[in-house]
Amino acid sequence: MFSNQYNIPKQHYRVDNYPTVEELQQYIKKAQSITGIKHCFYWVEPESQNQYTLTIHFPEKEGSIPEWWMHTKSEFGPKMLWFYRTSDLSIIYPQILQAVGAPDPMAEEEEEAKSLTERLGQRGQSVYATPGSTLKKELSETGSRIAIAKLLTGDLSTLPLSSILQTAAKESATGRLLIQSSNGECFITFVHGNPVHATTPRGEGLEALIEVFTWGDGQITFNQGTKPDKNTIQTPVDQIVYKGAQLIENIGYLQDNGINESSTLRRANMQLSEQQFEQLILQGPPLGLELQKRFFQNLDGNRNLQDIAAFLLLSESQWIGVVANLMRLGLVQSPNGKPFVTQQAPPPAPAQAPAQAAAPPVQAAATPGAAPMSNQSIPPHMMATTTGGSQAVGGPAPAPATAPKNPGFPPQSKSVQEKAIESRSHFQQQLKAQMNTMDKGPDGPASPPPMSRVASLQGSLTGAPSPAVEAFMTSSGTYEFVTSSQLGIQTEEVKFDFNSSKAVWSALCNTDTRILTFEAFEMFLDREFARAYHFSAAFSLIVFSMKLSKSNDPSRTASDTIHDVVRAIGKIKNDVDIFGHFGERGYGLILPGANASQAVSMVDKITTNLTKFSPSLANNRPIMFFGIASVPQDAQDVGSLMSNAQVAMLEASKRNVTRFQFRELTS
Repeated sequence: MFSNQYNIPKQHYRVDNYPTVEELQQYIKKAQSITGIKHCFYWVEPESQNQYTLTIHFPEKEGSIPEWWMHTKSEFGPKMLWFYRTSDLSIIYPQILQAVGAPDPMAEEEEEAKSLTERLGQRGQSVYATPGSTLKKELSETGSRIAIAKLLTGDLSTLPLSSILQTAAKESATGRLLIQSSNGECFITFVHGNPVHATTPRGEGLEALIEVFTWGDGQITFNQGTKPDKNTIQTPVDQIVYKGAQLIENIGYLQDNGINESSTLRRANMQLSEQQFEQLILQGPPLGLELQKRFFQNLDGNRNLQDIAAFLLLSESQWIGVVANLMRLGLVQSPNGKPFVTQQAPPPAPAQAPAQAAAPPVQAAATPGAAPMSNQSIPPHMMATTTGGSQAVGGPAPAPATAPKNPGFPPQSKSVQEKAIESRSHFQQQLKAQMNTMDKGPDGPASPPPMSRVASLQGSLTGAPSPAVEAFMTSSGTYEFVTSSQLGIQTEEVKFDFNSSKAVWSALCNTDTRILTFEAFEMFLDREFARAYHFSAAFSLIVFSMKLSKSNDPSRTASDTIHDVVRAIGKIKNDVDIFGHFGERGYGLILPGANASQAVSMVDKITTNLTKFSPSLANNRPIMFFGIASVPQDAQDVGSLMSNAQVAMLEASKRNVTRFQFRELTS
């Protein structure tokens, strides 16, 4: 159900500003030239210092549709703005302008929007709704207006929100939708089929729109042509439907276990290490690793779920999703020690779910950066009543599912801000008690058992916890203590110590050949590869092996020949080139900034000048075979770069030639 987008290599490009139409077309050409990797174009907005990243990915399969992401990074952390899979630039470009706050072409007149499409050239096909596309001319006619209004009118019990969103996207509707329900009034504004703003009695934006998925009734009317006064939603329709379906599924799971916003949970295993926790979390949906870690660390058995959510400033759908996931993974239990049902939940198939599976959001987007709702509790209409007046597991019985007499939700006894202040005050009191014992470690630490499966982490373990376990289980995601002495202003001048630098380099080299060991060579190869991809620079790897010729002087040892060759190459290569061992019998040269042609020139330079810098090799010249692989033409990750260079070297040996390029095998 979740796409695997995390192992795709990335190449970053720094640009000055958001792209124009012409620059966007150049970005596409660059992405098409190297498929199978993510091309990330990023820029920094001067006033706000927010960083925006536009990512393009062409899968390696021929004729595939490109994938687009846009992210922003501010002082509140990273956030995904939108994702599309489309070849239609008239969809993408308006969304870029909308994200950065540039003049929105959707607000222009039809003639201007049409000229934008003409500038973008031909229209492609999209597998998603086209929220950025311009209205077709025939939609302006009276008959079409009536048809769209009729399609988007009805009752929420028979016309679920998912169908409304998909119909609006399909018809490229522009206007305002009103839902009058016992829960209050909801306004949703659409522009070219894309919801751009939503309000409910409890908030606005994406969280307000997702809340409406839980409404069971409401009269729906649509007023076409109304333009938005705000733009608070940038998420594609398919992801909104996915989030709504997940919220309904998670609420149902909490109801089945008798959990509501007033429930108090505790950690199921107090000897769980941070590494084990992360391994378990990766088995669940992508809700954000750090977000779930901070929530888990704040489960102290005293505060209820609503208090923790308010303390961490989480939206309603966020904390409900996190709690449901922790329960399914068996990481939490009720205060009386009763475990929850931990089997995997079935794929979301609620009444509001779309006919086809929607693409999931990326995990980086699930950060607590969104503004919290004004009420962090699960509303009464979301929770089921308990039979026989029994108490809910881990908290009081849920409120009965009766609608209030007046629209909206009943006010809480304390506001979210007041609860957050109380929670912070509670932690400050704990902080004073922890300061005295912060530097003390446990006596006789015992390492936790290895995690081979989820069940191995459940149940109580005997013995004192290890320092790693204790540090993780006692830490809070809200406070961080820095006890390092390496703080303050560096007032003394720091001078370059050539001897120290030379000593470190010597420690990385083989004591016999005086070139880098294979382990050190691998480390530099990894760093130079990352540098080349980050700055979109050329980069080549040369590997070679050598053997003694039959005419070799018998008085000379193989070690003498190796020393002479290594010494000569050390003088021939450029200062920035990195020379070291490659495996047990091979040798390698890293050429930063060098393309394939320059790598060939370097090999020719070595073979031509070898005897010039080591005259003793004139009658004892070894037979050498060089293999060349370059980035990005021959490889898109460091592993394939090493492998392809070796393939080229073996091919040179097979053909009995001095050098061979990997690209020659594929040409």
